Amino acid sequence: MKGFISYAHDDHVAFRHFRKDIRSTERAYGIKFWADSGINAGSCWRQDIADAIDEASVHLLLCTPAFFDSDYIFGTELPLIDKKCDAGALVIPVILKRCSWSTFVGVLQAVPTAENRRLTPITEWEPSENGFDAARHQIDNAIAGRFQLTPRSPFRWGKR
Repeated sequence: MKGFISYAHDDHVAFRHFRKDIRSTERAYGIKFWADSGINAGSCWRQDIADAIDEASVHLLLCTPAFFDSDYIFGTELPLIDKKCDAGALVIPVILKRCSWSTFVGVLQAVPTAENRRLTPITEWEPSENGFDAARHQIDNAIAGRFQLTPRSPFRWGKR
């Protein structure tokens, strides 16, 4: 299964942190998330992005003010992802920073929510690593539920 991560380049540091956290989701559920960091020199990057969105079953939107400020994300990526959502793809807003996410993607359940079930931007978690982990855990649950998947491990601890 393939996934797509949409983020603003201004948020690259947070994206890299999130990318490390979501790696365990890739391993557990056999999903490979694509982001524009995978574009090779000489590639037609607009086509690479459109193809990756089209092939993905799971779309993660890393929402910040810079995300919604991006003309490319707002005018190109989000309309393509919206069509995928209509076709049954799983689209999850991940709220990194306070922003106007609910205006544009508020019909979708966003993450991360704290123990009190309140949505809390990752930058407001103490420490922020807890917010990244909560988002990853909630994304795992959404993927498992939507696609009826069980996490797997390549290891056989104690079964030798």
